[in-house]
Amino acid sequence: YNNPINARMRNAVDAVRNTAGNIVCRINADASTTNDDPNCAPLNLFGQNQFSTAARNYVTGSGFQRTVNTQHVVAANISGDLFSISSRPVSISVGGEYRHNEIAGQTDPISANLGFWVLNGQAVSGKQSVKEGYGEIVVPLLADMTLVNNLELNGAFRVTDYSDSGGVQTWKVGATYEPIRGLRFRVTQSRDIRAPNLTELRGPQQKTTIGLTDPVTGLQANPVVIRGSNANLKPEKADSFTAGIIIAPQGGGFLSRTRLSVDYYDIRVKEAIGQLGAQTLVQRCKDGATELCPLITRDANNNVIQVNDVLVNANQLKTRGIDIEFDYRQPLGNLGDLNLRLLSTIYMDLITIDSAGATERAGQTGSRAGTLLGVPDYTIDGTASYTNGPATVTLHGRYIPS
Repeated sequence: YNNPINARMRNAVDAVRNTAGNIVCRINADASTTNDDPNCAPLNLFGQNQFSTAARNYVTGSGFQRTVNTQHVVAANISGDLFSISSRPVSISVGGEYRHNEIAGQTDPISANLGFWVLNGQAVSGKQSVKEGYGEIVVPLLADMTLVNNLELNGAFRVTDYSDSGGVQTWKVGATYEPIRGLRFRVTQSRDIRAPNLTELRGPQQKTTIGLTDPVTGLQANPVVIRGSNANLKPEKADSFTAGIIIAPQGGGFLSRTRLSVDYYDIRVKEAIGQLGAQTLVQRCKDGATELCPLITRDANNNVIQVNDVLVNANQLKTRGIDIEFDYRQPLGNLGDLNLRLLSTIYMDLITIDSAGATERAGQTGSRAGTLLGVPDYTIDGTASYTNGPATVTLHGRYIPS
């Protein structure tokens, strides 16, 4: 509601006096009659509420976006045990799935032409079908032996065919080693993919304006920024490695009420789907990432007037870190129970790579206009819950370094 209409705003603020001395829109006073608009009322921007009701009604309007997503799914799978190795069975699971996705939407005529100052809807339309089949297996190699309570391998393979982006294969291999009860080591290597969904491919785009510093001219700019879908997106692919340890002592005593897990992850995504931020786009273009320059429009004076900050396939994204989870439960007899939980992530890297080089966003707390959010060096999330009968009281706190 009350959204400025760009073309009408330009008409209304460009006011002159006509031959009778009245203030009118220039388009209605010039020699040409082809650009006349009898509804145009001159808009006074000086001072507060100095404009007329007619001018306000002329330069503002209401837009809307209505989007309906529909999905049909047919799936079948079967799982079970094949045979036993040592005292534990080899387990498998196989299956297939078909999905059909549709997106449809309507909008108003002004939004359809990106005519509003901000938040223009789109009359979107698109279809996508997905066919896939998979198989998974767990193989227990050794069990119930000295220093080998359990040793098992696991693997999975999946073939997926997207109607709009082609076929891809994903896989996973992993191992779990439990030398004694309550102590477990795990490791996994996988190839993962994520294809762009219909909203990312053919969903609405929105227009807004932001302030940014133009690294070419050194001046402050206030360009129009287009955000939203991109029909040219391709699937992103990732190579993921994780390794961790779980400590959950057995038996009695306070240690048996303790659980600690620590996991290291290293994920490298190629053709990562995401927005880079308008400020980042103009900076990286200047730094030599020429593939990003077509997303930037400049006027005859080389000033940035528009940035298409739509979803793109960034060259590469790397992230490394450590996840920590600690749980402890303390019974208090007739007084109830106390439960403590602590979650923490240590961010070692969050790197975006394009042809101009790498941008490290780990260690960044807060945000800056026109740039992507970074991540702090670490976060700590703690919960303490006290339960007595039907009543529970919870204290929840989160810490982010400065």
